[in-house]
Amino acid sequence: MGSTFPASLGKSRRLGAFNWVANSDCVVECVIKSIHIETTTLHQYEGVGDDREIDMFVAELSDVVVHRGFGSPREVAMDFELGPRRWVGQHVLLCCDWNPRLRMFGVGRQRLFHRLYGRWAETEREMGIPPEQRASFADSELDSVVDANSLSSLSRAADVIVVGRVASVKDSSSTEGPSGHRFVTMDVNRVLKGDGGLGSVAFLRNWDSPYLEADQTWIAFLRRDGDGYHPLGGCNGLLRFDRQAVYFGRYVRCPFPRNALVERVRRLVAMDRYQRRRAGRK
Repeated sequence: MGSTFPASLGKSRRLGAFNWVANSDCVVECVIKSIHIETTTLHQYEGVGDDREIDMFVAELSDVVVHRGFGSPREVAMDFELGPRRWVGQHVLLCCDWNPRLRMFGVGRQRLFHRLYGRWAETEREMGIPPEQRASFADSELDSVVDANSLSSLSRAADVIVVGRVASVKDSSSTEGPSGHRFVTMDVNRVLKGDGGLGSVAFLRNWDSPYLEADQTWIAFLRRDGDGYHPLGGCNGLLRFDRQAVYFGRYVRCPFPRNALVERVRRLVAMDRYQRRRAGRK
């Protein structure tokens, strides 16, 4: 059963839900086995504030199925506004982000989806909205979002794939581009797809892309947009290199080294090129 919101509102909410799925550090389907309280500090929990002690809800998970991201959490910190205890025993989909201060994945508001009429439904975001009127999506739609942000799909869809060092990052308010975006210039070290003579590339960092800083090294999956570029797949289209380590988002270390990732992308690009040529001969 789908959303019964007016078309414009329903579409906006569904896109918001898909963004959580596409851009979270780890998306898991699971059963919340139990909830317990642990003591931490405000700074550890929020990343801001002081060291006053606070209680946080921690959920123990069972029957965990990882749909995307890295890691297979068995415990997650849950926002108290989710009303964690009401989800005990429930089959849910959690869009988690890694909290490096807690060394634990966390789930905030609007990032928990529960089963409703055979679909994944958003949790309540406004008082008074009955369950059957909340935006929802089917398992097949979840699979489509996951696939669209996979390494193979990004390698096919990108016009340019480069490895390079960030030369500068500027607010778009001082350049052309939408407000709230950042204009990134990158010195290219290696081209995996596109113009092999490309020495530098500039692109607009989307709001859902990871934060880039000067002198960092990244692999970027870029789509041509007029005279410029934008990264594909939000945080999925930009991965940071630190020597041989590869980082997803800001904090999550991937379980493979830089050389293996670059070689995998190179092979995917070559396979896509071969398949396109073969299809063109038919």
